[in-house]
Amino acid sequence: MFLTERSSIYRGRAKRNRGLFVFMLILAVTVGCTKKQESSRTTTAVKSDLLWQSIGPYGIEVQALAIAPSNPDILYAAGPTGDVFKSVNAGALWEQVSPTSVSVHTLVVHPDNPDIIFAGCDILGIQKSSDGGKTWQSPESGLELDPFVHTIAIDPEEPNVLYAGTFKAKGSGGVYKSTNGGTVWQSSREGMRDEFVVSLAIDPKHSNVLYAGIYNGKDCLYKSTDGGKTWRPMNRGLGQKDVYAIVIHPKRTSQIYVATGGGGIYKSDDAGESWYPMNDGLTNLDVRALIVDPRSPETLYASGASGVFKTTNAGRSWYLVNSGIINRLIVKLAINPKNPKIIYAGAVGVSADEARGSFMGAVFKTQDGGQNWEWASTGLVDADVRAIVFEPGNSQIIYAGLLGRGVYRSVDGGQTWHSASEGRNLGLLAPDILDLDIDPQHPGMLLAASYSQGIFKSRDGGIHWNQVWSGGRVQVLARNPLHPDTIYAGASFEGLLRSVDGGNTWHQFGLAVPGIFSLAIDPVETNRLFAGVNTPAPEGGVYKSTDGGTTWKKSSSGITNPFIRALAIHPQDRNIIYAGSVEGRKTAKDKTQAPVLFHSTNQGRDWTEISKDHFQTFVLLVDPRRSNILYNGKVYFGVSRSLDGGATWTEVNEGLTHSNVLELAFHPANPDIIFAGTTKGGIYRADFSKWREAAQTSDSTSRGASNSR
Repeated sequence: MFLTERSSIYRGRAKRNRGLFVFMLILAVTVGCTKKQESSRTTTAVKSDLLWQSIGPYGIEVQALAIAPSNPDILYAAGPTGDVFKSVNAGALWEQVSPTSVSVHTLVVHPDNPDIIFAGCDILGIQKSSDGGKTWQSPESGLELDPFVHTIAIDPEEPNVLYAGTFKAKGSGGVYKSTNGGTVWQSSREGMRDEFVVSLAIDPKHSNVLYAGIYNGKDCLYKSTDGGKTWRPMNRGLGQKDVYAIVIHPKRTSQIYVATGGGGIYKSDDAGESWYPMNDGLTNLDVRALIVDPRSPETLYASGASGVFKTTNAGRSWYLVNSGIINRLIVKLAINPKNPKIIYAGAVGVSADEARGSFMGAVFKTQDGGQNWEWASTGLVDADVRAIVFEPGNSQIIYAGLLGRGVYRSVDGGQTWHSASEGRNLGLLAPDILDLDIDPQHPGMLLAASYSQGIFKSRDGGIHWNQVWSGGRVQVLARNPLHPDTIYAGASFEGLLRSVDGGNTWHQFGLAVPGIFSLAIDPVETNRLFAGVNTPAPEGGVYKSTDGGTTWKKSSSGITNPFIRALAIHPQDRNIIYAGSVEGRKTAKDKTQAPVLFHSTNQGRDWTEISKDHFQTFVLLVDPRRSNILYNGKVYFGVSRSLDGGATWTEVNEGLTHSNVLELAFHPANPDIIFAGTTKGGIYRADFSKWREAAQTSDSTSRGASNSR
């Protein structure tokens, strides 16, 4: 897995001390809330006995959706991140089977073998899996270098024959054909311009007859009657429109429908020689997907920016069937060939005409021919979660800051999630959130640190936002636990910022050093602050202030790696401070400095290495009840746990299928429960109570734990 500079950014955690303050506060009250039950969003664990359980937020931009014809309970889905997901129970639960690392535009399943799948991708072209998506192979030869493949069709009579529609950035494209199951491909586009082919259809009775739909071409539709050897345009009545989908009547194959961008649905009764529109009832003519009921071909379904439309009279009239569909930008449809009442709709996100919804796409399912739809996306996850905070006094309400998707909220302890602003993030100019902070005295009053647009504030639980500082990237927020109107922020380039009015106004303050990734505030003597700077020496390292941030001194004696990413203060002995570093080097020619975990026993005057054989530390937690227990979030290696103050570590990743952990948060009323924010894997939840019991009865075992890779 490769992380971009943007996706690897993580801010150090001042909220560790804030979490201790909130934990002590909530222990004094009874936390209760009636859980809101929403069956369409309820999380179902893959294996309930695993330590870590995925809890969302679920949903991906569904660019590709396919059903296995021989076993319609098996489905595959993929999107722009390249992750391929599989469901073996008709969409009730999805699991990631493998990443392809590039955007996937189409998936096609072998008609007789549900484990054989073809994926059409950006740059990689065509990928084939013979084991249900676990592993993928590229063709041996035939495709041009770096093609973009948006459509693949399998010959229904001879499944070893396949066709692929391609496009290249320089403008060349067309149709390729394979006669040996996708191993070798050859160009098959005589008579066709260098076109961007986005849709293909094979005549179900005469498999030598094919149709190819074009995007942004002079000719929008082509036909071949000799298995793709030669092609001719079939545009009469169509004009110049983008043809996103082609459907052929399963019995009367001279009857064909096409879905177009901006022109709605067109129909031909003479095998494509002429076309006429069939748009009565279509309120949006940008149609991206089209399917036909194989048992009742007069019934078709079309979808686009307004959701799903249905016709029962061969396209003469259409009506909306959107009940239960939240995300109306539907670009993929798949129908169960054995039970055509079951249909799946793939959404890529929120359309422009929606008043509510989610920035994430999703899969929806109907079992009654479109009358009612249910959300069917549990396990579909590519959310990059950088911050997790709890509502003061009500731990059922949780906020998550996502990179690229703004702020999400759960009102039932993490069982279900929704965009906090109902898919709009009103006023949140940059949805790339790196940190969140919540006012302990005013529930619903949030601050969000963004990747590129400074700091935003919400007074209504994340629905509406105002930009309160318009600088650049802000990595971390830290609130004074005793004086909550005083808040600090670490900016990547401007250094330290401070607000003394609850985040309404901000000023550069005290430490003018770029690269502040972590802040820690002494929970009792709150004028004592620590800042972790993730830059090369001499600027990088740990800084300390004893006057509330007015003046700072470098406090890095013993720090051998200056790339400090995380800080944490011991909850019982505030003389002890932990600092975690990551790999780094000053220039490309310099030797990379290995990550080290440090601790100080004298308030940061001197530091000692306590774990050299340790992977990069992006977030540190210290158990507020048993402070010898530490948790460490890492890239590539998930979560590690120490039972002896950081001297030795053990990876605790059972069930954690996404190993890049950039956020950890205690449940405020029960620190045995930990939430982990991952890149592309959303949020996981773990209950360490059994592990804690084992540690109490076998202390010698815990102290012998070793760091394992």
